[in-house]
Amino acid sequence: MNLLIHKLPKTDKYGVKLETSFRNWINFELAMNDKTMQESERILCGLSSVYDVSEIKRDKIQERIDGALDFLNGWRTRVSENSSQKERSLDFEVDAPEIYASFLMQYKINLTKARMHWYEFMPLLANLSHETPMGNIMYIRTCDMSGMSKEQKKQMQRLKNLYRLDYIDYNPEEIVKQYSKGAKNG
Repeated sequence: MNLLIHKLPKTDKYGVKLETSFRNWINFELAMNDKTMQESERILCGLSSVYDVSEIKRDKIQERIDGALDFLNGWRTRVSENSSQKERSLDFEVDAPEIYASFLMQYKINLTKARMHWYEFMPLLANLSHETPMGNIMYIRTCDMSGMSKEQKKQMQRLKNLYRLDYIDYNPEEIVKQYSKGAKNG
């Protein structure tokens, strides 16, 4: 999908209408990462953030998750060289103040008032300048220290530790498999 020439999608790849607001997709991400909930609760909360759950049939849960994941990542036009890395560059819960401040600083967008499609929001977030609070934090979290001097590495490691996010194994496909398996047995 080319953001510059195509209309922004309002349905998943199966043609099912879904919510497109960045807020809904942040809620989806937060729900799917919430380890305090059971897997089935995470799925229900995640799906209810982006779909009308009253229209989801039990046998279509896997398809809705697949559609949601495809939509979630559909804004990307190319895969990053670092896409296989296990280091997370941001957390919507932890970094909310920095994301808000950075959008206001760089784009003059007040995220508490903005109405924005997920596909508009994510490229802006991914391309925040290193001079913004969130841009700087994302750089620190993902920076390659291989070409640095010993002193620079020491300083950068101190910053990485300061802004470190604990890795959360986020695999919605596995969550759905476990849920589906439990639903068949129960």
